Amino acid sequence: MEKREALMVRVYLTEQRAKVDSLMKHLVEECDVKGITVWEAVSGVGTTPLRGDSTQSVEGHPVVLEFFDHEDQAKELLERIRGLVAPRHIVMHTVTVLETPNVARPDAS
Repeated sequence: MEKREALMVRVYLTEQRAKVDSLMKHLVEECDVKGITVWEAVSGVGTTPLRGDSTQSVEGHPVVLEFFDHEDQAKELLERIRGLVAPRHIVMHTVTVLETPNVARPDAS
C-alpha cells in the first residue's frame, strides 16, 4: 500500500451560509482545490458568546470547512484564504494519505 504525506487544513467559520459558499467557490474555482468537506456543528463556543439555545437556528451554526493537499499546495492555498477568514480560525496538521488503486465505484455509470 502506497502512502504519502499531506497537509490537512480546517477552517472554522461562524459566519452565515453566504460566507461558507463564497469561500468554497473561491477554493474550487480560483485555487483549484479538488475536494472540500463541510461539517456543520450543532453548537460551538469560541470568540463569539453562546446565545441561548444555539441549536434552534441552522443558519447560525458553526461550520468547519476541511481539505487536504500536498504540503506545498496546501500552504499556498492558506496564503490565498488567510484574509478571508478571522484570525485563529484556521488549523492544519500533517496526515498520511493511503493511495489506493483506481477501482470502479459500484455507483459509477
